Amino acid sequence: MRILESIFNSGMVIALDLVAASARFRRTTRRRGNVDPETEDHSPSRPSSPTSSGPQTIPIN
Repeated sequence: MRILESIFNSGMVIALDLVAASARFRRTTRRRGNVDPETEDHSPSRPSSPTSSGPQTIPIN
């Protein structure tokens, strides 16, 4: 029974670690979300060239 209890306790610790990690990840993504609007202003010009070159290379192939 002690073995089962130790396994269960370790599982709970791992679960709590995952919850804490997910909370940290959500916080970082929110911060990145705040930065994204600034990059979005510059991003349309940047992806436009790769996306335009991508379709051009596809018909050529």
